[in-house]
Amino acid sequence: MQARAWDWSIRTEQQYNRSLQRLRRQIITYIGNAASTDEIRRRLRVIQNTPEFNTFAESIAANMAGQVNRASVRQWRQMAQGARRQRGDRIFTALQRELRDTPIGGRVQDIIIGNADLIKTLPNRLDAEMSSFLAKINAQGGMRPEQVMRQLMGEFDNLLEYQARRIARTETAKAQSALTQARSENLGIDWYVWRTAQDGMRVRESHRHMEGVLVGWSNPPNPESLAGKDNSHGPYHAGNFPNCRCYSEPLISIDWVSWPHRVYIGGAIVTMSRKEFEPLIALAA
Repeated sequence: MQARAWDWSIRTEQQYNRSLQRLRRQIITYIGNAASTDEIRRRLRVIQNTPEFNTFAESIAANMAGQVNRASVRQWRQMAQGARRQRGDRIFTALQRELRDTPIGGRVQDIIIGNADLIKTLPNRLDAEMSSFLAKINAQGGMRPEQVMRQLMGEFDNLLEYQARRIARTETAKAQSALTQARSENLGIDWYVWRTAQDGMRVRESHRHMEGVLVGWSNPPNPESLAGKDNSHGPYHAGNFPNCRCYSEPLISIDWVSWPHRVYIGGAIVTMSRKEFEPLIALAA
């Protein structure tokens, strides 16, 4: 039995996005009736330094991290039920003690801090983009000042809407990946199965190429290079690419995959038999 980790990630991403979109509307409402670009900049600085804004950013980041962590625990428990009894008991025991005795709690806190800091940059992003937006609008010519301001607000709204969706998708996947890796390391599980959202053309080609591949946590692949594409992002694990909806499925038991199987090793994807793979695996008996 394997966990349905992706279903949980979708729900968390959607809720995180709703919170960020609510923040977007509040920002646009606050700056929407400004009479000049100088006034917009002043109001953006006010937002940036308002305790309520910072508190809200920290709150929605903490809510996302908490949801991902709770979903991760459910995922591991479901996976444990499908493993051998001895190994399943070990996972349950580790889950009971991890927040007290292992660095999982620290990983959750890192996720909260990182996401809160990212959200807090949104007003600065608008300020940074203002000059290019104005240049594009003014290039159209013939607009009255109020029309320019109205179109500028539309540009701001579109940018924030996109950034909110991007943060929700990217950071939820990264949080899930970070916690899965932390728990895997705690349990001595060195390998995972790369999983995609499996929804056809919405999955980038390089990630479709990775579907089902066994990957070692100590050796992240370069999916774009493996698919014969240019890539400046470098190696990364499932869920750690912008807008990526992939996730890692820890290899608790090699009985859960069919053999021969595709394995990422030595900078390439090769097909290995179970006998060939067994010496590589570091699972406890």
